[in-house]
Amino acid sequence: MSENQLDAAPVELAGWKARLLDRIEELSARHARVLGTEYPGYREGDGRGAAAIEGWRGRLRDLEDSRTELDIRTELAGVDLELIELARVGGEQGEHWRHLMHRPAPLGEDDHGRAPLLDAIAESMWTLEHMAAIEAARHASARDFVPAPAAQQQFERNMTSLWVRVNTVAAVAQLTEIEQAEMLHRDPGNWIRLLARTVHRYTATGIEVRWRAYAWPGIEWDADRRSAEHVGAVRFLEPGSRAPAPDVLISRAAQALQVDIDEARVEAFIYGEDVLDHLAPSAGRFSDCAGAGSWGSEPAGESLARPPEFGTATDPA
Repeated sequence: MSENQLDAAPVELAGWKARLLDRIEELSARHARVLGTEYPGYREGDGRGAAAIEGWRGRLRDLEDSRTELDIRTELAGVDLELIELARVGGEQGEHWRHLMHRPAPLGEDDHGRAPLLDAIAESMWTLEHMAAIEAARHASARDFVPAPAAQQQFERNMTSLWVRVNTVAAVAQLTEIEQAEMLHRDPGNWIRLLARTVHRYTATGIEVRWRAYAWPGIEWDADRRSAEHVGAVRFLEPGSRAPAPDVLISRAAQALQVDIDEARVEAFIYGEDVLDHLAPSAGRFSDCAGAGSWGSEPAGESLARPPEFGTATDPA
């Protein structure tokens, strides 16, 4: 057993969470490969060769950014930090993260047909929650980025299409109550954690860059295309089992954004993590998350109830 083998408590992992660790390991391995073996060779006549070296550095930055976001997402899904570190180390060393543990964690078994559905739900739900956090932060008083109306409408359509996709695939996968709770519904304390690990660390430019990326029309196109694969399935999903509508997610993100993050850290350190569920917003710290006038057009073939307008606070019926 090598000195790099770390000990971790054998906690049962849901299959979709274990696959997040597999993706971290893969990104870490790709980063190590680009760093160690894909350094561009210098040829006579290249001159300064800035394009080649900047391309190499750009690939490394992209991989690092992707892995960092996946690290945060995996942590917020409730995966132990030791396991996340094992996945990073495993990728760098060419070993599977489970082989670096003294006592491998038992894994929940996923049917081969359900596994890609669960992964798709987790991916789309994280995107929705992150979009909600970005949109709430955009309305914070310190931000001055105001998108064009067409971009705002596209952002909203993207959220609507992702929301439809989540619920469509959830209906096909027939999520258990535990899966619904873990994958579709983030409690107040976890919203505070999400904001603390994301938008509280972003610069104003970082907020704008991420917002514009989420307003890309290809998001709507891809979500609609994938939802169309399961047309009709969503009618079997009870309204109470659906993911919160986009405007509800934005409202919850805005509420969490108003909690003083330094106070939250101190309170959680002293009284335990559960105290985050009961922290009150700091009045006046941020401006209200103003609503948009319309969600724009609905995806073709939409069988779900239309998500409510921005500024409402109820789940779709």
